[in-house]
Amino acid sequence: MGTDRFDDGTVANPGPNGIWTAALVRARLAEAMDTLRRMKFPDHGAPPRLRSAMPVPPADWSAYGWERERARKAAPSPQAISRLDEAMPWLFWIACPRRRKAVCLRAIGLSWRRVARAVGVASPETARTWEADAVEQLAARLNAERRAVSGRGHPASLRS
Repeated sequence: MGTDRFDDGTVANPGPNGIWTAALVRARLAEAMDTLRRMKFPDHGAPPRLRSAMPVPPADWSAYGWERERARKAAPSPQAISRLDEAMPWLFWIACPRRRKAVCLRAIGLSWRRVARAVGVASPETARTWEADAVEQLAARLNAERRAVSGRGHPASLRS
């Protein structure tokens, strides 16, 4: 069985000792959010509308070709989708919805100020502390489950 890697080539699983760190959990969640962003979903969950292969003609022919090109999102790899499926349930291990939201918003790359505003706190430091605590708890639970599977302990529950 090969080693899973992120699309940029970095290793996606804990090292040879099998220990999850907060940095690795953050990286896995950031990759999961990026994978979600790059996935193609149908409009409103419905099949696509009837379309023509012809491009829509520009409103002003004198300005044809003057708009910036839009790059298409690259489709995520099947391994990235598998890691997404593994990482998404981790978010539900965070009991407090505001802390869960802080972890998700930081994983998509928002600044601490915007995360704080979105979760309803005045200080970015509070949002940073909430996110750090939640990610540390996720790493602890992942490590506890790894020990439980290997027969050396029981999974710990997460506090809010």
